[in-house]
Amino acid sequence: MDKALFLRAVRDPAHAAGFTLPQWDEFLPMAHQLGMMPRLVARLETLGLLEPLPEQVGTHVESALLLGRRHEQLVRWEAKQLQQALGGLGIPVVLLKGAAYLLSGLNIAHGRMYSDVDILVPKAALADVESTLLAHGWTQQEETEGQEQYYRRWLHELLPLIHERRRSKLDVHHNMLPAIDKRQFDPALLLADARPLEDHRGLYVLSPTDMVLHNVVHLFRNGDYRRALRDLLDFQQMLEQFSEQPGFNRHLLERAKQLDLLTPCYLAARYAGRYLDAQIAPELLQGFAAGRPAWPPVALLDRLVELASFPTQLTGSPTVRRWALWLLERYPLHLLRKSIVPKLERLGIPTAAPRF
Repeated sequence: MDKALFLRAVRDPAHAAGFTLPQWDEFLPMAHQLGMMPRLVARLETLGLLEPLPEQVGTHVESALLLGRRHEQLVRWEAKQLQQALGGLGIPVVLLKGAAYLLSGLNIAHGRMYSDVDILVPKAALADVESTLLAHGWTQQEETEGQEQYYRRWLHELLPLIHERRRSKLDVHHNMLPAIDKRQFDPALLLADARPLEDHRGLYVLSPTDMVLHNVVHLFRNGDYRRALRDLLDFQQMLEQFSEQPGFNRHLLERAKQLDLLTPCYLAARYAGRYLDAQIAPELLQGFAAGRPAWPPVALLDRLVELASFPTQLTGSPTVRRWALWLLERYPLHLLRKSIVPKLERLGIPTAAPRF
């Protein structure tokens, strides 16, 4: 099991149906490490390729199917609870990431794993949203004063919430970018274009263009590379599904320029093409090219992203992967600044206030 064979199975799970038992023995831990096994099995089920799989793989396949279906049930239930809890506030409650994919009926939702539910609300309504959620059973973890300031002032969300009975996790955002990020834009632009969910009154999802942009921001501006291959696969498949809409590519380019997000778009297109053989429209590639970062050299990013994104079995050393993740978690530099600025404030050293 080398990188090429692993990536072929990630790109097209039909390739996994022909694996030998030794190849399955190597592949299964890697798929589990990246949280992609339920997704791969869901695709094999759609293709009608579960029956030919080796009998010894059956337990893993059945477990992945059940896990994927259970996660889908839980997210749908949590969406209903959020609708009941926040519906009376008269504000848009926008589902993000996996929950949005699922309730929008996107293909990438099949077999997806969900660690939490993310929502976006107007910043002016944060206090009302927080008090309402607390009244409906969500609780905040015990945090130090410095950690609370870190979330509330310099990130783009409240402290993570956990429901006291269901133990489900909820992240409440008021922006797409951390407050320390210099590439700020008014989150009202996202809320203005959000689309209502017909079967969930009061709940919304981002527009298709903003959904794609949030995907690339989550990976390349928030420094979360542990599930990079999954996010790149989401990026590729969203482009494929949304490009069927007239004018989508043009709108995506215009929106990326408006929000100053060409650089994460360039990186997403680069690595989706490199690892997943994504066939991205030439006009998008040409437009995204204007966001090619000047520093650090792209060749260095290429190496770090590969070391951080692939399973440890393919990078050769868990230590090397940890170092790659540590460096990327601090790129761009605002990811380093967001931990330094709160410390300066606690020492009484003045800093600039967040724009949004």
